[in-house]
Amino acid sequence: MIKVSVLITTYNLEKYIEETLYSVINQVTDFDYEILIGDDGSTDKTISRIKEVEKKCGFPLPIYPMKRDANEKYNPIYRASRNRVNLISHAKGEYITFLDGDDFYIDKYLLQKQVNVLDNTDEHSIIGCSCELMCYYEKTRRFIISHGSVLGEGIINSKKYWSGVKWVPAECCLFRNIFHNMNFLMSKDYFDDNLITFYFMKYGNIYHIDKAMVAYRQNMTPWKSKSNLSQILYNAMDYYEELRINPKWRWYSFQRHKNQFLLLWKEKKNLNRVDYDEEENIARKRGCRFVEQMFCYDELNFAAKMRCFVFILLCRCAGK
Repeated sequence: MIKVSVLITTYNLEKYIEETLYSVINQVTDFDYEILIGDDGSTDKTISRIKEVEKKCGFPLPIYPMKRDANEKYNPIYRASRNRVNLISHAKGEYITFLDGDDFYIDKYLLQKQVNVLDNTDEHSIIGCSCELMCYYEKTRRFIISHGSVLGEGIINSKKYWSGVKWVPAECCLFRNIFHNMNFLMSKDYFDDNLITFYFMKYGNIYHIDKAMVAYRQNMTPWKSKSNLSQILYNAMDYYEELRINPKWRWYSFQRHKNQFLLLWKEKKNLNRVDYDEEENIARKRGCRFVEQMFCYDELNFAAKMRCFVFILLCRCAGK
């Protein structure tokens, strides 16, 4: 019986994929686990690197490729999300975990420690066994603990966790594979990072292991760059997806995203509608009302501006 399915997503990661794979293959466990790889149409040597590792180690590394048209422009978040969802459909494990193909484990007992927690509870109150994440900065080759001991060791109430600024990445979590017995209720385009954790938290609390055991490869980006503003936009839009997934947690999600809304309000003059055309279209399609209005604030009528202003007042007062 497969206890854990490690779901790895890749796209043109020939430089990193071997380190990622070996960090999983070298895990020390008393149970069987599988590694499933979803490749998003890589055009470099990612696939051949995977096959080389498989041949050398004798560890099965099945690849589930996604077709990619070189002439078509794709949204990377949508593609990665659909890649993960596709892998879930093939996962046989009692538990599942996710890993990007350029990140890696830094503790060879990670999976064993996580399974020990989930195996020792008969209740569905613990959905994920998390741990601290270390950001690995490629340019400087430095490891920096992202949260230190903010969360501490033990069970964390999901509602309190979500309403705060704490962050347990999906890569650090081991989830019960609830998809064996139920339909997939989350949008296949937005199964990404925090939304993954949010989805699973509907079914219970988090157990946090207070130790850094996963490395997230990071590149430093200037604060005023388009990529950082784009990330703020996408994170703010997650609020509306969360309302669809679990409307009962509306207030907790609002508290979590209020600072992003405040930043968008502050930066609304810098949201050039040409530079951020894709983000504006996504906000419109997803029904992200406030985010969409920030792109055309100067064109709003008085009533719409007042609604935005009231929304911002609520953001500023929330949590005080």
